[in-house]
Amino acid sequence: MTKILVLKLSKEWYDALSFSKRSVWQLQLKNRVSGHWKVNFTRVAKVDYVIAMYAGKVLADYTLGNNLTMERSEGRITDLDLQDAKNATGLVGESLDYKTANPSTIKELSELEELVIISEDAPSISVDYSFGGGSASVVKNDVTYEFTITDFDENDYGDVGVEVIGDNHSFVIDDVYNRNSLPDRDVKGAPEYLDGIERDIEDSVKAGLSEI
Repeated sequence: MTKILVLKLSKEWYDALSFSKRSVWQLQLKNRVSGHWKVNFTRVAKVDYVIAMYAGKVLADYTLGNNLTMERSEGRITDLDLQDAKNATGLVGESLDYKTANPSTIKELSELEELVIISEDAPSISVDYSFGGGSASVVKNDVTYEFTITDFDENDYGDVGVEVIGDNHSFVIDDVYNRNSLPDRDVKGAPEYLDGIERDIEDSVKAGLSEI
């Protein structure tokens, strides 16, 4: 049984996130999720993953490490040891029919999967990206939209963003990687690391295209 700690953000906290750069809001989100939550310490110890959710939509998932702090006076868990789970739960980007008012609850993954809202209007999105650029397509209401993905240098320090261009929808994702920090593929562990960056960029593009 895979246990999930579900943490619901308030509108105040969600509105405070900076969405101009994905890396910035990801860090802000992680810092917020690591914060103060009133939840049973013993039950948290048995959790496999943590998901952050706002207005029913799953924004991110994390693995829960070995270290956390408890404020005994208030019965709150603080400083959760979180690492990006890279959608290991399969729930990131999904909307859940999760109506509890409690901001911190623990559920089985199978229970949450049954709460996924399937929209008939949801677009079908495919993205094919590797360092340098790629392509994407969106099928919605039997209409196919094509997009090109191009890397661009943001500054002289090696920071790279991607531009997604289509006939009816275009956007930019800033600071997706640093060119100077990429290892050679023949270095031990580098292929997995580089593939992970490419998949993260694909997920970011899919998130942007989902707004069509």
